[in-house]
Amino acid sequence: MHMYAAPHRPEQDYTQGYWYGIIAAVLYFYCSVILMINLLGHFLRYYPADFVLTDPQRTLILQTMLLFLWLAGGAGIFSRLETKAGESKWDFTDAVSHYKTLSIFLQYN
Repeated sequence: MHMYAAPHRPEQDYTQGYWYGIIAAVLYFYCSVILMINLLGHFLRYYPADFVLTDPQRTLILQTMLLFLWLAGGAGIFSRLETKAGESKWDFTDAVSHYKTLSIFLQYN
């Protein structure tokens, strides 16, 4: 099957990963529309200028940002090391998925 050709039924079919990608794209689009509506409300001044957060909310935001920095930095280092070790076509996105698996999911075993 070519990359951009539809599968020939009944021998070929779309994989589970394909449908997960479709679902993810729809959910990301939905979230972006919600955020654009929220931004429009901000520009039209429906919300007050104050942004009051409690300490647990601030901590959650800080922890989320630190997790992103941990994953992005680790994936960048991992990608660089694999490329220097001779692996060809080792992209940053490959490193993100591998590093995420190593750093988050394996610590619970």
